[in-house]
Amino acid sequence: CSVPLVDERSSVRAIATGSGSHNEILINNVPRSADVKEGDLLFTSGIGGIYPKGYPVAIVTSVGISESQPFAAIKAKPLVDTDKMRYVLMFWQSEETLAEDDFASKAKQTK
Repeated sequence: CSVPLVDERSSVRAIATGSGSHNEILINNVPRSADVKEGDLLFTSGIGGIYPKGYPVAIVTSVGISESQPFAAIKAKPLVDTDKMRYVLMFWQSEETLAEDDFASKAKQTK
């Protein structure tokens, strides 16, 4: 699973992927010149439309920079213990507003 993110402090955009460990995620394809620092808070960016914008995801735990690599090696710690989660419920507001009776008819259509 990949999640598009944005750094709260610097607005750098990135993509988080799993590392195989429940307490670490990898932040990929961030140029080594990008302004990402240890302790930065990462939020969902909303790009792609799968995850709503603004959900807190992780805190940057390390930023490794090597002159021989074009991208920084960034690791982050998820804000939730994914090893103990079974379900996730997300709420967000839609831009369209529906009347109650219109909502009922749409709910019937999805059955």
